[in-house]
This record gives sequence, structure tokens and C-alpha cells, in this order.
Amino acid sequence: TREDMFKFILSDLQTAEDAFKGGYTPENKSFPSLAVVYGLKARTYLWLGGFEQGIYEEVLTGEAAYRKAAEYARLAITTSGATPMTKEQYQDVDTGFNTVQPSWMWAMIQSVDTILGNLLSFSAQICPESLWGYGGVVDPGVSKMHYDRMGDADIRKQIIVGPETTYADFAQYTNIPNADYWDYWGAFNTGIGTYTNFKFRPGQGERVDYMVANAVSLPIMRIEEMEFIAIEALTHLNRAGEAAQR
Repeated sequence: TREDMFKFILSDLQTAEDAFKGGYTPENKSFPSLAVVYGLKARTYLWLGGFEQGIYEEVLTGEAAYRKAAEYARLAITTSGATPMTKEQYQDVDTGFNTVQPSWMWAMIQSVDTILGNLLSFSAQICPESLWGYGGVVDPGVSKMHYDRMGDADIRKQIIVGPETTYADFAQYTNIPNADYWDYWGAFNTGIGTYTNFKFRPGQGERVDYMVANAVSLPIMRIEEMEFIAIEALTHLNRAGEAAQR
């Protein structure tokens, strides 16, 4: 049953928490830590908060679960020592979302020896600056509705190509030269499409050599997620004022 599955997840996480409290320190962010265990508990209890209070006999749900979600999100934040990404880190044309950052609690770290080809990678599919993959052809982006809802001062919106965005507007946010911005793939593409999102960058900002460009790291858990879990849980507990202060 779903209750049995939740019991298994929470039991497994408790075993991990007890083990980590024994003194283990991960050598890098590709290995989980005690903060990651707290983060996984926060995710689990946020999920459980959406179920009717008392629906399960041995697993917390409803408001009781939301309280636990907020508690474990806070523990994850304080234990991790992580700090939110800055504008400069988020918008960096060489290391934006491809290199382990202080905000990352857990990550998938790739190196050159894990690369199997030009297309078998995240970067080839999702990075609009990739000349060796599909990302540069399809221009992965966001919806118009999503773009329009974002404030102009939002650092995330600044690296999305808007309807009126010129190369002069966008040059600081990309390694793509002026000529490619307008005519990126010749017959395949007439330039960078509207609402293309430059959140994910190829390794070291490299656009041609896939052996360099595909060696990227990706976040599995970030401190920002924990902040949002705490905010959502507190809001469900009718503590919106406290949540807004976060």
C-alpha cells in the first residue's frame, strides 16, 4: 500500500540519519550527507501534507506532516552550510548550472571519462549554446505565460530571450556571437528563438568540443528547494506571515 511505501521510505531515511550521525563526511557533493537526509525527509513530509489528516495509522499526514516538512527543511538548511546562488553564479556564461555551487547540497558530477558521445548527454539536449547537439536546434525555453508572469528585475528572466530582445541586450548573457544569434544553424534555424532559456550552460561555456562541453555537473538538491519547502509548509499551516519573511 502507499502507507507501507511511506513507512519504508521514512524507515530507510532514519537508518541513513543514524548512520550519518556516526561521523561520516562525504568527500564531495556527489555523495549524500546528513543535510541531504534531512532534505529528503522534508520532501517526503511535504508530499504527505497533501493527504487528509489521519488517513494513515502509522504515518503523519495533513498539518502534522507539514510541521515536519518545515522542521526538516530548516534542519537541512542549517546543517548543510549551503548558501543561495547569487546573480553572478546563476548568470555565469561558463559555469551557470554546470558546476557545483555553494547552494548545491547534492549533485551528479560528470567528468570526461563518463562521456559516451556527442548526443548522449544532458548538455546536448538542453543547452541552447550547444553546436554539437540538439539544444542549439530546438532552443529549449519557457512558455509565454511563464515569461510574462516574471518581473523584469527577476534574474531568471534576464537570461530568457524575450520577444523584443536584441543581441545588444543579450550579449552579456551568452557566448554566442552576434552572427549566430541571428542565423544559428543556417537552414535549420533562423536564429535564437523567442523564450529560449539559457539557464543551463555547456561545460566551461564550450560550444564546439563535446568532450569538454558534456562534462557538466547537475544539482540533485539545492538549498533554495529547502527554503521553498519551508515556505510552502508554513503557508499550509496558516503561518503565511512567517513564510513571507523567508
